[in-house]
Amino acid sequence: MTLKGHDGEVNSAAYSPDGQRIVTASWDYTAKVWEADTGKELMNLISHNGPVYSTAWSLDGQQIVMGSYDQTVKVWDENTGQEL
Repeated sequence: MTLKGHDGEVNSAAYSPDGQRIVTASWDYTAKVWEADTGKELMNLISHNGPVYSTAWSLDGQQIVMGSYDQTVKVWDENTGQEL
């Protein structure tokens, strides 16, 4: 399967702990959450002022952490897509 939707190079990808979702980080300043079985885009996480170079899930799969070249790390609620 190929996940298409970023407008820049993809720097990082990680499966959620339950294997149901994938999060990707990109030079387009966003991270995206995808349904692992279908490749459907579920969320587009936007708030950094630079490329996102790293993403990871919390152990319980409820939060996503993103690191950016804007020298910030942001945490998101996986269920709502809201920045915490």
